[in-house]
Order: sequence, then C-alpha cells, then structure tokens
Amino acid sequence: MAHAGRKTFARDMRNGTLQQQTSWPPTATSYQPLLKLMMELTEMWYSAAKKLMLYTIEATESVAKGVVEGQRLASGWAKDTPVAPLLEEQQDINRDFVTRTAELARRLWLLQLEQSKVATERVEEELLPLTKVQA
Repeated sequence: MAHAGRKTFARDMRNGTLQQQTSWPPTATSYQPLLKLMMELTEMWYSAAKKLMLYTIEATESVAKGVVEGQRLASGWAKDTPVAPLLEEQQDINRDFVTRTAELARRLWLLQLEQSKVATERVEEELLPLTKVQA
C-alpha cells in the first residue's frame, strides 16, 4: 500500500497544538458509525422492499381476479347457448391459475426471505468484529 506509513497532522482547535493522526489504514473505530448507518439504511430499505413485494403480489392477484370476473360478465350472452359450459370451464381454469400463481409467488417470496435471513446473519457475524471498539 502506498499510503501505509503516511501520517497527517491536525491542529487542535482548543489549544493550538499539533496532534498526529494516521490516515491509513483506518481503525475499526472509524468504521463503526459508517457501518451502523449502512446497516440502518439497509434495514429500512429491506423493510420497504418487503412491504412493496407483498403489496405487488396482492395487487396483481386482485387485478387478475378482476379480469377473470370481467370475462365472466362479458360472456354472459352465452348463458343459454351450447358454448356456455366451455366458457364456464375456461373461467374456472383461469380462476384456479390466478390463485395458484399468487400462492406460488408468496411461497417463493417466503423462501427468499428465509435465505436472506441466513445471509444477513452471516454478514452480521463477519462485520461484528469490525464494529467492536478495540481497547
């Protein structure tokens, strides 16, 4: 490292004396506030992303069910025709597809949450020594 032995001096504003400061490598204590801030920001973002994902799944399922219902209403003209059973079966298949797809999305989302918890725990274990103040 080119900066390994480099030292800087800063003037103490209280009494005007020079104090020696090392600029490289940074100590664990200099990382602590930054790591804490980064962890808090990540947690806030992650929480918002989880809520957004739940909302997206619910909204998409609601829209898809509305489309299936609209299809049922639009095919009301075929109520007394020989095509009616075919249209009803198609609507039942569509309704089941929407329900199963939304359930699959929720399960995959929960699986992703479980995996992310494991990854978060692993990262926290690796970062924990950096956040401890060295005596």
